[in-house]
Amino acid sequence: MAENSKIQWTDHTVNFWYGCRMISRGCYNCYWFRDAYLRYGRDPELFVRSQDSNFFKAYTYHEPAKIFTCSDSDFFHKNADQWRDDAWTVIHNTPHLHWQILTKRPHLIRNRLPHDWGESGWNNVWLGVTVEGNLTHELRRIEILKNIPAAVRFISVEPLIEDIPNLPLEGIDWVIIGGESGNDNGEFLYRPTELEWMLKIKEQCDAAGVPVFVKQLGVYLSKKLNHKKIVKRFNRRFEQELGTRMVKDKNTGLMKEVKNIMKYDREAGDIRFFPPELKVRQFPAHWNQFLADYYSK
Repeated sequence: MAENSKIQWTDHTVNFWYGCRMISRGCYNCYWFRDAYLRYGRDPELFVRSQDSNFFKAYTYHEPAKIFTCSDSDFFHKNADQWRDDAWTVIHNTPHLHWQILTKRPHLIRNRLPHDWGESGWNNVWLGVTVEGNLTHELRRIEILKNIPAAVRFISVEPLIEDIPNLPLEGIDWVIIGGESGNDNGEFLYRPTELEWMLKIKEQCDAAGVPVFVKQLGVYLSKKLNHKKIVKRFNRRFEQELGTRMVKDKNTGLMKEVKNIMKYDREAGDIRFFPPELKVRQFPAHWNQFLADYYSK
């Protein structure tokens, strides 16, 4: 599947294949396992290649964009070895797209890189690892990543499920922070993320000069802070009026005034309502420089 993404730190998601297997406690409430069961009625651990229309969808993107790669899988999982060379070809042929590849299996990366990866990696590939907590094997993912050449190395601290007092940031170019999504009852429940944990990571990034992107506060903090966002619909729960805005009438083509409302924002991903000290969404210097160079030609 390739689509405009609702994930705040990317522009599109491209899934060359589907399927994954849980490898750590960060996986317990993963949206892929929830959606595979409940929405698609399929085994989430079954690996399936995407149809060609999706596999090669990136060729239809002609402007620079960030691509979250294999959001419903792990790009470096051994069960996808048979398709990865074809995926690398797509990535190589789209230098104007920057591919954000996030994994919990950094120990598998080196042997699955293309032969011409070089000493600094491909310019349009970002390699990242998920770190959900302070356990030794979780932090070890960062150390493995640091030893792999890449144009951008990044850490996704999502879901942040405990305090991480000392995040090793040397050699890291970008950090994403996010609280956990999940259900209130049954399976795939969310776990707490405290504001203090998020602030501590942001402060560490600031001290190290590492760009940081606060994606969402998570369900726990959304409920705790009664987090809301502006939406257009009027027939859902938790809605409140919040002034007006001008929109174009679909029938007449004329502008008209309509009421805004606020709706409960389950994942608390609307930055306008973050605590002031967490209103930060930065990108790596590599991306900013790429855009400047691209549009100056």
